[in-house]
Amino acid sequence: MDDIHSIGRYIQEHINQHWESRFQHCQSKMVEMYPHIGDSVYAIYGKQLFQQVHERFKELGLQASPRLPGSLMNSREWGENESERQRWMWSKISRSDGSAIGTVVIVVFHDHTQIRIPRAFQVIALKVSSPAAVIKALSEISPRSKMRLI
Repeated sequence: MDDIHSIGRYIQEHINQHWESRFQHCQSKMVEMYPHIGDSVYAIYGKQLFQQVHERFKELGLQASPRLPGSLMNSREWGENESERQRWMWSKISRSDGSAIGTVVIVVFHDHTQIRIPRAFQVIALKVSSPAAVIKALSEISPRSKMRLI
C-alpha cells in the first residue's frame, strides 16, 4: 500500500464496513458527553472508527498527520441545513522515512440538531500534500466549499 489511491480505497472499505457499528458502539458516550464538549463528541466517534486503520498504518510503516480523520484546523464545513452538514478534513500520509505519499481527505457527514451520522464518510485521495496544493485541489473538486488558505 504505497500509492495514495490504494490507501484511499483501503480506508473507504474500512469505513463502509464499520461506520454504523462503531457509531452504535460509542453513541451513548457521545450523548453523555455532549453537554460538556458540544460537537467535539464527533471526535470520540472518529477515534473509534479509525483506530484499526492507524494500527494497520503502523504495521506498514505509514503515518497520517494529523491522525485520521484529521483536525478542525485542517478542515472546512458547510451544508444546506443543520441536520445535513459535511466537514472536509485532511491528513498527509507519509512513509516511515518522512517522505509524503499524498493526502487523504475524509468527508465527515454529521448532524448539528442531534448526535447522528447520516451516512458513511467519503474518502478522497490526493497526490498532493502541501497545504496550498490540497486546498487548491479541493476547491476544484467542490467550488461550493470556497476554501481559502488560512
